[in-house]
Amino acid sequence: MKKSLRVLLVLGIILALIITAAIVVWVNKPVKISMYGESKVVKIVDAKAALDEIYNNSTNGNFHVIENGETILTINLNTTMHPTYDENAINDIKKSNIFSYYQKVFEEKSIYTWELNKSIKALREEVRPLNATRIPSTNAAIVSTKKGFKLEPEVYGNKIYVNELAAIITETVGKNEMSVDLKNEDVLKNHEVYPLPKIKEADIEKAYNKLTKLYKCSITYTSGTVFNWKTIKDYVTIGKKHVAFDDSIVTEFVSKLDSYYTSIGSTRSIKTHTGQVIQVSGGTYGNVMDSASEIAYLKKALRKGSKKVDRVPNCSERSVYGDGVSNLGDTYIEINIAEQHLWFYKGGSLLMQSDVVTGTRGSHDTPTGVYYLSEKVPGEYLIGDDYKTWVDRWMRLTNSGVGLHDANWRSSFGGSIYTYSGSHGCVNLPPTFAKALYDEVPICCPVVVYNQVVSAPAQSNDDADDDDADEEDDSEETEESEESEEE
Repeated sequence: MKKSLRVLLVLGIILALIITAAIVVWVNKPVKISMYGESKVVKIVDAKAALDEIYNNSTNGNFHVIENGETILTINLNTTMHPTYDENAINDIKKSNIFSYYQKVFEEKSIYTWELNKSIKALREEVRPLNATRIPSTNAAIVSTKKGFKLEPEVYGNKIYVNELAAIITETVGKNEMSVDLKNEDVLKNHEVYPLPKIKEADIEKAYNKLTKLYKCSITYTSGTVFNWKTIKDYVTIGKKHVAFDDSIVTEFVSKLDSYYTSIGSTRSIKTHTGQVIQVSGGTYGNVMDSASEIAYLKKALRKGSKKVDRVPNCSERSVYGDGVSNLGDTYIEINIAEQHLWFYKGGSLLMQSDVVTGTRGSHDTPTGVYYLSEKVPGEYLIGDDYKTWVDRWMRLTNSGVGLHDANWRSSFGGSIYTYSGSHGCVNLPPTFAKALYDEVPICCPVVVYNQVVSAPAQSNDDADDDDADEEDDSEETEESEESEEE
């Protein structure tokens, strides 16, 4: 036999063997199955049984959870997971023809997936002792203290999120791997192994700064009223990330403030020349608070966390002397219609006084109240329906024409003249006194006009029955009291 024929014969035999082997393999359709790190090649018809055998009998079903190079948890997968077979994949392999089978002969056939048991209670029980010694992550928060508020930063804990761990184990075992490093970069990138804080310090820093300024703001007014945290705290809402403030309280507060500081025509306690305190209402003296401006001021103060004492609110009209509310200052004029007398105090001391004639009682009464001198004119015609009179010194009280002025046509002042021959409402002054008063009294000086007989406060006589020595002591004390009252 020729050599070439022998070669062809050998090749034919080899090819026949290969074809026969290929047919045998195709008929049996062997597949490679892997579980718990073990691998077997079995007939497709025996695959499920082989997998069940490995699952039920393997001593290598422990999964190792590693952290920082150390095994922190060993989990028996049989207690937490089970294989679920893909019947469609198995049937596809069984029905495949020789050509389609061998197209993927070198690929590992995926015929099952891992799934968690209906409950991961078993896994939770295994992880619980580990987590008991670990720190949970906590959100950054604004915390109330006795001295205000403080910003607690977030905490990055190391407690393991069981649901994520279950997902990681499922994913890893599906790759036929029996351990996972929780610190692996890819693991951390794709899974929130350790629950992270949802709120960071940077997220609430702006809200904290806003709240701190609201807390620090304190505006004390001359009335004694205070606008501070106690005023606004019920209008502040502190959320997880935001601080909200209902500024309607500012308008409400200013409204109450206005009832005090807007004082034109209000009733005031006035200490008369005798020391008796009386109530006088009406007039033009006082303040008109600018509520809109004061609201804007307080809102700005809240934003800045400002502090202020002895605050006088913004006013569209404000008295020059005194505070325009509770006191007149130490420079003012007192006029008592009942006594037909005027006293002028400057710098806290009585500078001059004189009898006067006020408006005719019953027909041209001089108005009572607290006014201020709005105008001083060295010479003026006073014009009415039936008169035109020149005066050398004119000091206006009201826009309706009531004022103080000299009256050179009168020969006497005081007494009861005003009851039958008074003025048209003005306060008539002796010419010499009018000139002296005009030179001393300042524009905007308060003028108190009242119609009431006043007397000095009654002195106590509780110790009248004491012995002579006590009476002498009481007498000295009374004299000292009277001297103090006059001061």
